[in-house]
Amino acid sequence: MDRSQPKPKLVLFQFKYRRDVPEFLLRHREEHVRCLEQWFDVTTISDHCDFQQICEENEPDLVVFESGVNVRNSERLNISNIRGFDNVPRIAFLNADAWCESRAGILSDLEEWGIETCFSIAVTAAEHTPCLTKQLFVWPNFVEDNVFRDYGGPKVVPIFISGSQDPQYPWRHKVYKELAGQFPSLICPHGGYASRAITTRMMHGEPYARAISASFFGPACGTVAKEVVRKHFEIPGCRTCLITEESPGLKAAGFVDMKNCVFAEGHDAAEKVAHLLGHPDELEEISEAGHRLVHSRHTSRERDQIYRWFLLQKQLGPDEQIVQTGPFEPPTVVKGSPSVGNYHVISGGLHLQLLRKGDASLQKGNYDVAARCYMKCLNYMSTLAEAKLKLAVCSLYQGDAKAAVRRLIEPIRYTIANYRAADPDPVEWAYFIIGLICLGRLREAKRRANQFVDLHHSELDRARWIVNVLTNGTCVDEGVEHAVHEPRPSLHKFPDRTVHEWVRDLRQMLSACGRTAFAEMLQSAQTIDRTGNSASTGHSEGSLRRSKIVPGRRPTLRGFDNPLIYNRLWEITMDRGMQALRGIERRCGYFLPYNHSSMRDDEWFRAIRSWARHETIGTALIVGAVNEDGSTQAFLAGASENEKKPVVFCVGHPGRQNPDQNQDQGNDRYVIWYGVTLKDVDRAHEDIIDTIALIRERHGVTRFDAVLIPKLSQDGGTIPASTVSGVVQDARVIMLDAINIPSNYATFQSLLNNRNYCLSAYNIELRDGYAIFVRNKP
Repeated sequence: MDRSQPKPKLVLFQFKYRRDVPEFLLRHREEHVRCLEQWFDVTTISDHCDFQQICEENEPDLVVFESGVNVRNSERLNISNIRGFDNVPRIAFLNADAWCESRAGILSDLEEWGIETCFSIAVTAAEHTPCLTKQLFVWPNFVEDNVFRDYGGPKVVPIFISGSQDPQYPWRHKVYKELAGQFPSLICPHGGYASRAITTRMMHGEPYARAISASFFGPACGTVAKEVVRKHFEIPGCRTCLITEESPGLKAAGFVDMKNCVFAEGHDAAEKVAHLLGHPDELEEISEAGHRLVHSRHTSRERDQIYRWFLLQKQLGPDEQIVQTGPFEPPTVVKGSPSVGNYHVISGGLHLQLLRKGDASLQKGNYDVAARCYMKCLNYMSTLAEAKLKLAVCSLYQGDAKAAVRRLIEPIRYTIANYRAADPDPVEWAYFIIGLICLGRLREAKRRANQFVDLHHSELDRARWIVNVLTNGTCVDEGVEHAVHEPRPSLHKFPDRTVHEWVRDLRQMLSACGRTAFAEMLQSAQTIDRTGNSASTGHSEGSLRRSKIVPGRRPTLRGFDNPLIYNRLWEITMDRGMQALRGIERRCGYFLPYNHSSMRDDEWFRAIRSWARHETIGTALIVGAVNEDGSTQAFLAGASENEKKPVVFCVGHPGRQNPDQNQDQGNDRYVIWYGVTLKDVDRAHEDIIDTIALIRERHGVTRFDAVLIPKLSQDGGTIPASTVSGVVQDARVIMLDAINIPSNYATFQSLLNNRNYCLSAYNIELRDGYAIFVRNKP
């Protein structure tokens, strides 16, 4: 830009962050402002306000609304008088992951704020929200070159490992484990995004950059979605060799395998690292090339996409449009062809493949197969709205309306009660109404159908028709298909169906859920009225055209009349109560059930759950299992989240469960209890030996992949060492509690001296101590 001219004025409406927000998130927020300040005179607004007053005071040339922030201690701004100053261009800045649960709120924001153009930090945003494809540009992640640079010191750390270990990082789990198991590594744990208190020990900023700069290699990935994240630029920006998963986004960013980074599938990561460590000149060349790439293309200086768009739109002709030819490219103007649009990368993440597979099975009526695909998808991305809704649809077809409504309430409640959007996703609201009908709660379904009257979508309008059919006896009307409603974009896509095909599918759901009377009413009401008039919405024909959203309108669900808000308030109350009880636990010991107890954060129980969740386990054995014991519960919780869905044999005291009986725990996981008496140690020894022999014979188990041996009781009882030695023979993972007690101490020492096993984790000081052993690969 011409530095002699004053910078154009930009007003940026940012989410309101509370004091407890982690410091590194505040840093990212400030980075966005500093980047824009290179080209604009920026005024930031981070509190509830009057839009017209802000514009009158600042006279902006461009207005930017931040949307989609999913930070627990942040608040979406309530901006009143949003209409007006239409001559000032306005855009949305989507500061969210491409798959974020805030996406329904983003779509609501765009409608409420009257925005047609948006910029996202995520290169896969269009892939996850296709309804935004035409209006979506990318303002990609970047680094500040004064922080993420080569600090000139010696390289002393072979592998620098950092980042979250959530299930959405399958590549990271595989590679981190392989590299840390074969090379000296510096591990920098991630404290999450919840609060500053939890993240105080996290490295960020310059100390974090210096640690990267002192390392030879830094692995990073963009989750199962294959996104391009900050870490992809932070590592090579510090002149450290990036190891990562190959993706279209990274290729578009200029990364090339063994030229300026290392692309690894996971199994070959250690092999490539070993090769480069043995060829330091080649490693130096790759690291230097990655450093040049980042500092020439991916610092804040190169993120001028919003500024370039601003300049282009000021001079845009009537037959011209602004497009972006790649996620890291500047916007440009094209003429004449409305078919030309922005280019968006397609990464084809595993979770999206599972969604498509589930959709194909759902369309064929294979509801069990579809549900398994959606559940597996949610095991990777636990908040993905598409999988939740389709899983609810499967439940309706399978006759479980209660489960369907429970699943539908989750994303709706987040959008309305947590994010505080003006309205929910229209398709989610439609199936919430349908779920209520399938529950037989027609009166409430009618009340919900009359809410958000400005919200329209073919699925929602049809759901409203059905409510009228069942309550007023009106016919199923095809004429409304041609009504003049402006549909709201939705996250969700269903195959095109005529009204009668749609009603046919709904009748199938109603029959499955035991609402045969409703199904019969719909069958008898299928008289086609082609007049074009519809009584479905409760409005006259003159009001069919959609009215604009009232500026600053808040949700129409109010007070305790709304179970979504009520449930949220109840959750907050329960959460505070649980926090108080967990405080008592820290003083007096664990007494709450595992899912609510602070034992989930206990080092030992966390280690058990992590191993049970992430290891490739086919069969597992808990010797001395007690249904109420924290170790047992932690292992079962982890196994339920394991992609391989292992069979877990629990030999011990099953509590209320029936011994020697398969207990299907859902998600294709089986927990099989075999009851033995644990109070009499001598008898327990014999019973356990006999029971394990029975398990091996009955189930054809030659070797258990994982064995957990917890403490039998609060007074420290354990399984005799002679019993343990026979049980754990050849097991791949052995987890021992209470290693400071004689019997497990003997087992602990025996395994320490066993060349077939290596000690993976232990803590002698935590209560009676624990240890985890892993069998060496042959």
